[in-house]
Amino acid sequence: MPNNHLPKTRYEIADKPKFSMELFAAARLEATERARFVGLVSALEPLAEQKKFEYPDLKKIVKDTLNKVQDSLDLPDDIKRSLEGSISNLTRESVSHAIKRLIITHLSEDKMALEILEEAYTIRSKILHEGAFYPDLRD
Repeated sequence: MPNNHLPKTRYEIADKPKFSMELFAAARLEATERARFVGLVSALEPLAEQKKFEYPDLKKIVKDTLNKVQDSLDLPDDIKRSLEGSISNLTRESVSHAIKRLIITHLSEDKMALEILEEAYTIRSKILHEGAFYPDLRD
């Protein structure tokens, strides 16, 4: 249903910042501290653009490794596809590194910002990937 009754805004919000704001707002509505924390930290991800590495040696290593995976006779196709995706991602920086670069670029005067980010991202990863529990997430 169109929102014809709403006034037109003068400003359009780009997709990535808009999605980041949506994640941030949604996180505030989560029922548990862990879900809120994961959502709040994850809201940074759409803002961090992963740069491609431009090292010829890296490109060759990745290409050679991909060829070895594709030529393997022992690996099932689903494993090959999974490995190909993971190996191909080695040509660009990780999301966490891109977020760190974003923080350094925009909060360079705030000496604790990067330290807080690194701790928060580590906790977020442990919650998501290990099911870790942190009783003092509000701190």
